[in-house]
Amino acid sequence: MRTYLSVVRLVYKSNHWRFLGIIGLSVLVGLIEGLLTQVNIIVLTSIQNIMEGGTNYWTLIVSFVVYYFFAPNYYVYLPMEAYLKSRLSQNLSMKMLNDVFMKAYALNMLELEDTNFYDHISKATENIFSGRFMAIIESIIRIPVLFTATISIITVLSLQNASLIVLAVLGMVPVFLSRYFQGKRFFKLKDVQQSQNRFLNYLWSMFVDRNTNRDIRTFDTYEYLSNKYTSNLEQVTKENWNYEKRTFYINTFLNSFRPIGLGLGLLISAYMVFNGQITLAVFASISGALSLVQEHTDGLISMFSNVLDNLPFVKNFFRYSGKQEEPLGEIRLEEPIHSIEFRDVYFRYPVNDYETLKGVSFVIHDKESVALLGYNGAGKSTLVKLLCGFYKPDKGEILINGISITKLEKNSLWKQMSAVFQNYTQYNLTLRENIGFGTVEQIKDKERILEFIRNNDGFEFVDNLPNGIDTVLGRELGETDLSGGQWQKIAIGRGQFRDYSMIILDEPTASLDPIAEADVYYKFKEITADKISLIISHRIGSASIADRIILLKDGVVAENGTHEELMSLDGEYKALYYLQAKWYVKQEVKND
Repeated sequence: MRTYLSVVRLVYKSNHWRFLGIIGLSVLVGLIEGLLTQVNIIVLTSIQNIMEGGTNYWTLIVSFVVYYFFAPNYYVYLPMEAYLKSRLSQNLSMKMLNDVFMKAYALNMLELEDTNFYDHISKATENIFSGRFMAIIESIIRIPVLFTATISIITVLSLQNASLIVLAVLGMVPVFLSRYFQGKRFFKLKDVQQSQNRFLNYLWSMFVDRNTNRDIRTFDTYEYLSNKYTSNLEQVTKENWNYEKRTFYINTFLNSFRPIGLGLGLLISAYMVFNGQITLAVFASISGALSLVQEHTDGLISMFSNVLDNLPFVKNFFRYSGKQEEPLGEIRLEEPIHSIEFRDVYFRYPVNDYETLKGVSFVIHDKESVALLGYNGAGKSTLVKLLCGFYKPDKGEILINGISITKLEKNSLWKQMSAVFQNYTQYNLTLRENIGFGTVEQIKDKERILEFIRNNDGFEFVDNLPNGIDTVLGRELGETDLSGGQWQKIAIGRGQFRDYSMIILDEPTASLDPIAEADVYYKFKEITADKISLIISHRIGSASIADRIILLKDGVVAENGTHEELMSLDGEYKALYYLQAKWYVKQEVKND
C-alpha cells in the first residue's frame, strides 16, 4: 500500500491539476452510472404502468430527459480520460527519467563498482518503458470510476434486496485469489530473470557492435557465442513457459466459479417476481444492474490484481530512487587549487578483500608538474579517483588547499579541475560538442572553439570534415569516424578547453606513438606552467619531463623525487627506466 501511495504522490507531483481533474471526473462518471441505473428502473416501471392502463406520463418524460442529459456525458468521458491519461503518462515518464539520471549522478561512485547496481538501475528504468507505471496510472484513473459506479449501483439495488449484491460479489472471489497468487509468482520469476536478461542483452550487443563483431570474425567465436546466447535464451523461455502453463491450469479452474454468483442472483430475482415482491420491469433492471455490478467488480479485481502484479516491480524504482546520495560537502572552494596533500591514505574497493592503497602520503605544491608511475594495479587510477572526490578514503585524509576533500562542496572542487581519463568518452555528437564539453558555457561560441583548434597541434583533420566543427562524429550516429589518435587528441583538447587550476592526464595517450606522446606532454607542460598538473603514464621517457615523479608499487609510495634524484637512488625507478630504454634500443636494432 505504501508503494501505491508513493506512485499516487509521484503522479500528483508530475501535474497536480490534471491529476485532480481526472480523479474528479472519474468520481462524477461513477455517480452518473448509479443515477442512470435508478432512472432505468423508473423508466421501465413507468412503461409497464402505462401498458397496464396507468397515466403517469410525466414520470416517463422526466426520466427520459434525465437519461438523455446524463448519458452522453458518460461517453464524452472516455476520450477525455484517454487524453488526460496520455498527458499524465508523458509528464510522469519525463519526471521518472530525470529522477533516474539525477540519482545516478548524485550517488557515491563506489556504487558503480558493484555489479548489483546495474541490476538496480535496470529494474528502475525498466518500469518507465515496460508500462508497469502506466498500469498503476490506469488503476488510479479507473478504480474511482469502477468503485463509485459499483457503490452507487449497489445503493440502488439494496433498495430491492441486499443479498443479490453479496452473491454477485462473492462469485468474483476465486478470480481475485487467482490473480493475487499469479502476481506473486510472476514477480518472483521476473526478479530472478533480471540478471539473465541483462546478460542476454549483453551477448546480443556483441554481435552488432563493430569492435566485438570484428573480434568474433577474427577468432571465429560466432558459433560458441551463438550457442551461449541460445542456451541462455532457451532457459529463460522454459521458465516463462512453465509459469504460463501453471497459470493457465489455475485460472481455468478458478474462473469456472465466476458465473455462480450472477446465476444465483438471477434465480433469487425470478423468485421475487413470482412471489409478487417486484415487478417484471424491476426484474429486467435488476438483471442488467447485476451484470453491471459483476462487470465492475471484475474490473476492480482486475485493476487490483494488476496493481498487485506491478507493485513489486514498481517498488524497484523507489528502492533505487531512495538510495542514499553522496554528500556534496559544505565548504565552497573559492580560490584556485594551490596545494594537494595525501596523508596516510588507505582505500579498499568493496568487492575486493585487499587494500588498493596502503598509507599513501605525498604533497603537490603550487604550479608543480607531477608524474605518477607504477605497474598495472599499483593504485594510480584509484588515487586519481580519490583526488577528484569520486571516492572517499577509508582512512587518512586528502587536503585541498589545507581543507579536507570530504568537507569541500564537490561542484566547486570540480570547477577548479580538469581531467583526461584513460577510458575517455567518444561522444557521437559534433566536434564542437566533443571539445566544448570542457567548458559547456562556451559550447555555442564557435569562434572560441575554432581559435582553440588553430592554437593546438594535431587538429589538421578538422579541415577534411564535411561540416567542420559541426560534423557529427562516430559511425553509430555520425557522418564520419576518426582514428584512435584523433579521438585521443579531441579528449585531451576537451580537458584543456577549460578554465582550471589543476589538470590530470590519466594515461590518455595510449594510441599515440612515443614521439607523438612526448610532443603532447611537452606541449602540455608548457601550457600548464602556471597550474598544478598530474601526469599518469607507463612511459618513463614522457614522465621524466615532470618536475617530480611519484612511483607507486603495491599501493604505497615506493619512490618520490625528480628524475635525477630517482636515478641516483639505484632503485625501482632506475630499473624501469633502463628496462624501457632497452626495449626501444631493441626496436631500433630490429628496424635497422
